[in-house]
Amino acid sequence: MLVASAGGEVLGFASFGEFRRAWPGYCYSVEHSVHVQRNQRGRGIGTALVRALLSLAVAMGKHVMIGGIDANRQRGLAAHA
Repeated sequence: MLVASAGGEVLGFASFGEFRRAWPGYCYSVEHSVHVQRNQRGRGIGTALVRALLSLAVAMGKHVMIGGIDANRQRGLAAHA
């Protein structure tokens, strides 16, 4: 898990885990989750967390990172576009 913080306050966090573990074809895939405090959104924190996750996933030999985003979460969709 990665944590973004400033002045001792958690601004956001992100992590990833195996995607469909039971299926061998997905052994190079992970699914990520990113959460940013509501009052901290729009400052690039989520983007920075995703970039850091991508680096970790690549270092672990992963090729695909999947994000399940609610269709009504326009900022989340935009950040992942």
